[in-house]
Amino acid sequence: RLELFSQDLCRTLPFQYSSEEEVHGLQGHRFVGRTDFVDSESRDEDNSCFCNGECLPSGLMNMTSCRFGAPVFVSYPHFLDANPVYLSRVQGLRPNREKHQFYFTVEPTYGIPIDVGARVQLNMLMQPFSHFSMYKNVPKTVFPVLWVDQRVTITERLARELRMALLLPTVGLVTGCSALISGTILLISLVLRARRKRADQDTVKPPGQVGLEQSQYQPSAPTLKS
Repeated sequence: RLELFSQDLCRTLPFQYSSEEEVHGLQGHRFVGRTDFVDSESRDEDNSCFCNGECLPSGLMNMTSCRFGAPVFVSYPHFLDANPVYLSRVQGLRPNREKHQFYFTVEPTYGIPIDVGARVQLNMLMQPFSHFSMYKNVPKTVFPVLWVDQRVTITERLARELRMALLLPTVGLVTGCSALISGTILLISLVLRARRKRADQDTVKPPGQVGLEQSQYQPSAPTLKS
C-alpha cells in the first residue's frame, strides 16, 4: 500500500498494488486507487471527517471545506466504484475500469514513476432552491461536471538512461569479481612459477663439486721408480 498527498484534493490518496507492468523495457509495479478513498462513513470510519455534516452514499468525497464552501464533490470518472444510486440519476455514464481507474506505475529499484494516469471527476451537488423558479423542482442529486485524465509516461530516452543506471550495480559487481579472480589466478601462477624455479635450482649441482667427485674415483696412472 502506498499513500500520496494531493494539495488539490486536500487529503492523502491511498493506493494498493495491482500488477506488474512494462514501460519501454522497464519493469514496474502498478498501483491503483483504493475504493476507500471515496467510501462513506458507514464503510470507512476514517472518512467521517470529510462528511462536513452530511455523509452521502459511497463513491464521493466532499470537498466543500477544501473549496471555500462550494458544493463540490470528487469521485472516480463515471462514478467508478460508487454507489449505483448515482448512476441511476444521471444518463450517459458508463464506468470502465481500463479507462477510468486512477493508477501509477513505479520502477521498484529507484521508486521513479514511469507511467501515471491521474483520473478524477468533479461533481456538483444540485438540490431544490426556492429563490429560483427553474431550480424549485430540481431533485437532490450529484451532477458530474467534468472529469480529468492526466497521463504522464516516461520517454524512451529517459527509459534507456534508467535501464543503464539499473545495470551499473551489476556491471560493477561483475567487473569487481572478474578483477578479483584474475588477480588471484595471477598470484597463484607467480607463486607456482617461483617454487618451480627454486626446485630446478636445487637439482643442479655446482661444477666444482662435480669435478671433485670425479677425481676421487679416477684411477691413478702407474709410475716407474728409479
